[in-house]
Amino acid sequence: EPSYKLHSRGILHYNQEQLSWCVPFPQCDASVVRRSQHYFFKNENRRPVQIQTYMKAPLFTCGKAGIIGAIILGLSRFPLGIQLLEKHPKICSLGTCSHSGPSRESAEALEFKFVLVGSGWDSGSNESNNIPPNRTASVT
Repeated sequence: EPSYKLHSRGILHYNQEQLSWCVPFPQCDASVVRRSQHYFFKNENRRPVQIQTYMKAPLFTCGKAGIIGAIILGLSRFPLGIQLLEKHPKICSLGTCSHSGPSRESAEALEFKFVLVGSGWDSGSNESNNIPPNRTASVT
């Protein structure tokens, strides 16, 4: 059990490092990292890392995603709602999703930028000394 756990920043938070609003990014990497780190700790006695991924977006986009998510969640609880979602995804998602998928132009224009930020201890420190992490590194 780590002395310093990675704290959740909530569903919507303002990131001072990125100067932008961020929301949790749903993906499978976190569970893969947890399983890998558990294996390394049990078999190689290596200190595990913790991971949490976020997506940076304008506040309007975060708000729209929240509204669309609430609509989809509400409709998916009922058989009639599921039928509506399947037959009319464009209406139910406020134009975000459709049966045809994204256009080629929008798919080609899509860009991703990754910023990795890590906190930990310098080489002379040890987590078992009960001192908080004293080093941060960032890679773009």
